[in-house]
Parts: sequence; structure tokens; C-alpha cells
Amino acid sequence: MDGKKKVKVFKSEVIEILKAGPFKIKQALYAMLITSKHEGKIFYFPEARALQMIGTNSKDTVGRTIRRLVGGGFIEYVRKGEVDWIWTQYAGHVRYKSNMYKLLISEPKEDEPYLEVTIDDSFLEIATKLCSKKEVRNYVKRTEFTNRWLTYYKDNCA
Repeated sequence: MDGKKKVKVFKSEVIEILKAGPFKIKQALYAMLITSKHEGKIFYFPEARALQMIGTNSKDTVGRTIRRLVGGGFIEYVRKGEVDWIWTQYAGHVRYKSNMYKLLISEPKEDEPYLEVTIDDSFLEIATKLCSKKEVRNYVKRTEFTNRWLTYYKDNCA
């Protein structure tokens, strides 16, 4: 995936991400949104990319986050736990194909606000450019808003 290729992220997509839960879950869903726009409707999400884009070193965190996104109806598995028989025979032990996912966020309208972003742009930065402070406050818990979002709005609205 080319990190410098720009994709459009629409306001309605950001609002759907804001509904996802704690901030790490939001970051993961944003990372999957960007990946799906690069790869297509059905995509794989490599663990290394997930660790980098979510901002964690824990593979367990990535696994829990993906399970929460599936449980919340934001993504679905297209392929999960499928044995790769060719690699299994070659390696001498069971190897699995990469999991494939499909994003379940509704398609945006063409006339709504958007930003062109790269894989390097953070969710916090994009969300605060597309959504007002009041809109963000409607979807995040008070402590998350105070600790993470309010500072950014104060710095950029002064």
C-alpha cells in the first residue's frame, strides 16, 4: 500500500468511527477505513500495519480490537481461520491464510464534506478538521473528550 496516495475521507465516515467506542477502537476502525479505500471493499489488514496505525506494541490489543469491531457490526470477516494447504505442506505444520475483512460503514453522499488524506494522517487530526467540537462531544465520553479532544480544539481554535 502506497502511504502517499491520497484517499477521500467523508464526514459521515468520521461520525461512524466516532460511534465505535474507546479511542484505540476508533483508531483501528479509521486505519481499516483507509486500508479499504486503498485495497478495495474486501481487504486484509496485516498485523504489522495494525500495530503501527493503532499505535500499540501489543498483538493482543490488535486481536481484541478487531473482535470488538466485528461484535459492534463495524466490520465482518470474509475469510477467517482458513488453512493454507500449500504452505502447510511446505512448512510441515499448519499455516493459515490471512484474514480478510469487509467494512460495514455506509457509503457517503457525494455532496458531503471530505478531506483527502494519506495513511500518515491521524484520526484525531482528520476528525477535528471535519467535525465541530459539539459534534465530536455528542459521540465520545466526557473523559475521552476532556483528555484527548478538548486540548486539540483549544490549540487549533485559538
